[in-house]
Amino acid sequence: EEQGWESSRMAAYAGMVDRLDQEIGRLIEYLKQKGVYDNTLLVFVSDNGACPFDRTKGKELEPFDSQSYWTYDTGWAHVGNVPFRYYKQNSHEGGIASPAIFHWPQVIGSGSKVKPNSLDATPAHLIDLMATCLDVAGVNYPDNVAGRPIDPLMRLSLKPVLVGAAMPERPYMYFHFSTNRALRIKDW
Repeated sequence: EEQGWESSRMAAYAGMVDRLDQEIGRLIEYLKQKGVYDNTLLVFVSDNGACPFDRTKGKELEPFDSQSYWTYDTGWAHVGNVPFRYYKQNSHEGGIASPAIFHWPQVIGSGSKVKPNSLDATPAHLIDLMATCLDVAGVNYPDNVAGRPIDPLMRLSLKPVLVGAAMPERPYMYFHFSTNRALRIKDW
């Protein structure tokens, strides 16, 4: 009975991954039809860490029910986070590490220092994406909007990684959730 339940959960998860893959395919086809695919930076980022908690609005709901909020449990979360330790909501690598895919045919590959399908382990943070998008678009971050001052942009553009240049030295990265806290400086 438990095997059937776990199979149902993983089937629902696999269905969501398949749906995501189909929709990304539709987006890529649309960009190609518009003639902007090669000059479009596509960024795909996963959520941080696998979730080991069973949460749902009703225990009677099946994993594929749109009203449920089932996740995979600790066992599947452990497998999903290999080789890292712990899970979402923890400040260990299993809770803060996320894969990211950058695809930009006109820049990555085609004579660039960065080859398609290459891996880079440069530490980055989700908030680096705003700085990266502004840099790629050649847009400056404003000091104010409609006369109202806004907070300064706090992170680094990842564009140097995308074009094969050296990243500037980054300040420490910090993580805080509930009672979990972490600082990261380079590989420490």
